[in-house]
Amino acid sequence: MTFEKRCHKFELIDDDDLLLELIKEGNETIGYCISSFAKGIGEIDSLFVEESYRNRGYGKELLDSAIHWLNLKTCDKIILSVADGHESVLPFYEKMGFYPESTLLQLRKTQH
Repeated sequence: MTFEKRCHKFELIDDDDLLLELIKEGNETIGYCISSFAKGIGEIDSLFVEESYRNRGYGKELLDSAIHWLNLKTCDKIILSVADGHESVLPFYEKMGFYPESTLLQLRKTQH
């Protein structure tokens, strides 16, 4: 799913059920986390830290804060998805308590 498609999802969510947090170094934004809540389910929609700032605890800080906010919303569960090709982040999420529940496979349609 592209970032643009994800942004369309956010237009449909009440502001009270959407959280955007930023990490800044001076005037530069070096990381962000977008989380949402709908129908009892919390979702970490997007988490990003600039490559040169990784392994300094910023991702953990953002994720901890999002989880705390979602727990205040009394979520039944908190989910996130990892796009194909980004498997290198799985150990980070596993360390944070997330585990794989299923693997979604998609058939690519050929263009004619």
